[in-house]
Amino acid sequence: MLGGGSPIASLFLQPIPGSDVAVLLGLQKALHESGAIAWEFVRAHSEGWQELIAQIEATGWEAITACCGLSREELEHTAARLAACRAVVFAWAMGITHHANGTANVQAIANTAVLTGNVGRPGAGTMPIRGHSMCRASARWGSRCSFASRCSGPWSSCSAARSARCPATTPAP
Repeated sequence: MLGGGSPIASLFLQPIPGSDVAVLLGLQKALHESGAIAWEFVRAHSEGWQELIAQIEATGWEAITACCGLSREELEHTAARLAACRAVVFAWAMGITHHANGTANVQAIANTAVLTGNVGRPGAGTMPIRGHSMCRASARWGSRCSFASRCSGPWSSCSAARSARCPATTPAP
């Protein structure tokens, strides 16, 4: 991967390990600032989004980039590519869930999918990839028509070693 990714990848980002939620909050902030939030979808199909938007607005770029190690430009470029897509499938494997911040990681992915309107329609959605058959039942997130998007302390994915440069937040209700 040090060579820039595989032939199937068209974008290569290398964030600080464990900073997944900071990366996603950066993408959400870039989407918000560029006017790319799917407001009609968000208002119709989610709840608690006001707290997430307040957190996005209150968190500065310096805090986000210090936590995740990516530049504002990298995050804005990625968000612009995300916004330009007709449909997006957000896929992740056990590296996201089998992590001290697994719940916050998945919530941040789900929040990004909801903010972009990529839930519950053809060619779009969330797709957790599991490694064995005993995980099948938990891989059904997003298969219901009720989408409750909640923000839950996105900076909890910053490790203790980086806590000095990662802002503390309180989870939304």
